[in-house]
Amino acid sequence: MFPIMRWKILSWQAVERRLSVTYGCLSLFANAVGIAACFMYFIFFDDIILSSLSWLDNLWGLAVMSVFLMGFGTVLTRVWLKDIRRYVGYQILKRDISEKPAETAKRKIVNLPLISALISLLNWSMAAVIVPFFIAFGQGRRLIGFEIDSFMWVSAGIMISGGLTAIMVFFMTELMCRPIWEKFFPEGELIQTKGVFRVNLWPRILIIFLMVSLFPMIEMAVISYQKAHSMIDNDPAQVLKSFLFLILFLLTIEVSLVLVLSVFMSRSIVAPVLNLKSAMSKVAKGNFNTRAKVVDNNELGELSHHFNQMTKGLKERYELLETLAVAKEVQQNLLPDEIPDVTGLDIAGKSLYCDQTGGDYYDFIETTIEGKQQLIVAIGDVSGHGIPSALLMASARAFLRQRLALEGQLDQILNDVNVRFCEDVAGSGRFMTLFLTVINHHDQTFSWVRAGHDPALCYDPQLDTFSELIQKGGIPLGVDETFNYQGSVFDNQLFGKGQILFMGTDGIWESRNLSGKMFGKDRVKAIIRDHKSCTAGFILDALLEELKRFMGSVPYKDDVTLIIIKKD
Repeated sequence: MFPIMRWKILSWQAVERRLSVTYGCLSLFANAVGIAACFMYFIFFDDIILSSLSWLDNLWGLAVMSVFLMGFGTVLTRVWLKDIRRYVGYQILKRDISEKPAETAKRKIVNLPLISALISLLNWSMAAVIVPFFIAFGQGRRLIGFEIDSFMWVSAGIMISGGLTAIMVFFMTELMCRPIWEKFFPEGELIQTKGVFRVNLWPRILIIFLMVSLFPMIEMAVISYQKAHSMIDNDPAQVLKSFLFLILFLLTIEVSLVLVLSVFMSRSIVAPVLNLKSAMSKVAKGNFNTRAKVVDNNELGELSHHFNQMTKGLKERYELLETLAVAKEVQQNLLPDEIPDVTGLDIAGKSLYCDQTGGDYYDFIETTIEGKQQLIVAIGDVSGHGIPSALLMASARAFLRQRLALEGQLDQILNDVNVRFCEDVAGSGRFMTLFLTVINHHDQTFSWVRAGHDPALCYDPQLDTFSELIQKGGIPLGVDETFNYQGSVFDNQLFGKGQILFMGTDGIWESRNLSGKMFGKDRVKAIIRDHKSCTAGFILDALLEELKRFMGSVPYKDDVTLIIIKKD
C-alpha cells in the first residue's frame, strides 16, 4: 500500500529555492544516471568506443562536449523559467503583476515538466549525432574507416540513455512542481489553464509498460545477436560465460528500474487517487468544506476539480435543505396547531405539501363581527409551490388576520386584502385563490365568498345530495387591485344537522396516477357519502388514504389541503 502523498503549503521563498536549487540538482542527477547507463551500454553491448579511443587521453574532449551540451540545455531552461521567476519575485515582494504576465507564468509552470524532458531529449539527440563523429575522427581516424553500423550502434545507445533520462526528468520535475502548482493555483484552477500540454494517464501507463516489459525484451534480443555474432571469432565457452554475467547484470538493472518506476507510478497516479479517496471519506462523514488537491494536469486533476465542484454543490444543497427545513417548520407553525372547539361542529383540516414548503393555506379564526361571535374558515392556494409560494402564503395569512381584527363585511375584508396582496405580487404573475366561510355560532348559519377558488361541497345525508357553493364569486387575489368583491358574498345558508361541508384545493382532485387518470371530485363525493356517519377527522383520513392508494408510487405534483366541517 503506497502512502498518501502529503506536503506542506510552500512559501514563495521556498518556491524560489525549488526552482533555482532543487530543479538544478534533479536535472544533474537524472543526466548523471543517463550518462552511467550510456557507459554501461558501451561496456556490455559494444566495444566500439573502447576500441576507437584512448579514454584517458581523450576524456577532456568528451568533458568539453558534455559541458557544452549541458550549458546549452541550461540556457534554454533559464529562458523558459524567466517569466516564472519574475512572477515569483513579485509575489515575494507582494507587488501586483498584470494579468497577462501572470497567465504566461502560470502556463509555463504547468508545462515545465514536459519542456524539461524535451530539452533533455534535445541535448541527448545532439550528443547522438556529435559523439559518433567525435569517435570517427579521434586518434587521427577518418570517417571512411568508421563503419555505418558502428555509427548507428553508438547513436542508438546514446538515444536509449537519453530517452531514459528524459522520462526521469519529466517524472522528477512533475513531483517537484506539484506543491508549486498548488501555490500558483490555490483555488484548484490548474485543470482550467488554457494553452498547456496535458500528458494523460494512458501515455504514462504506456511509457512505464514499455520500460518494464518491451525494453527488456529488446535488450535481450540485442544481447543474443551480439553474443551469437561474437561466437564466430571467439571461444564459445567464454562468450557463454560473459553472456551469463551480462544476464545477471541486466536483471539487476531491470529490478532497479522496476522499483524506481514503481515509485514514480505511486507518486504520479496512485497517490493522487488515495488523496481523492481520503477527501471523499471526509465528505461522506459530513465535512463539506473538504477540498481535494488539484495538482495534476491530467484526468486525475480533472477528477479532483469535478469532485471539488460536486462537494461545493453538495454543501450548497445541504445548506438549502437546512433552510427549507427551517422554512417548513416556520410554515407549519403558521397553520392551525389545534382545531377550534365550537359547539355543534366537528372540524378537521390538514395540508400536505409536494415540496418542503408550499402555497396552500388554511386557517380557523374566531372573531366577532357586528357583536356576534363567529368562526371564519379560510382555505387558499397560491399559484405554484415551493419557497416563493410559501412566502406569499405567509403574507396573505398576515394580511387576512390583520384585516379581520377590524370591523367590516366579507366583501370589504376581501377588497382590502386584495389591495395589499397585489402590492406583493406586482409584476410576478402570481396570484392566490381564496375561499372564506363565516359560521355564526348563535344560529348555525354560514356565509361564504369565493376569490377564484373552487366551490366548496355541502353534503346533505338526508337527501343524499351534494350542492356546490358556487355563487358568483370574484377573481383571484393579486390579479387586479381595483376589483370590488361586493356582490360576491352569499349570506346566511342554514347548516342543517348531519350536513358535511368540504373545502379543498385542486391538488386533491387534479392528482393523476401512473396511468394518467385524475382522482376527480366524484371520488371525493363517494368517500364522503360512504363515511357520512363518521367523524370529520375519520372522513379526512379516509380521503387522504384513498388518495395515497390511488397515486401509488407517483409523487404529488401539487399541494393538497382539505377541510371537513360536520354539523352534529
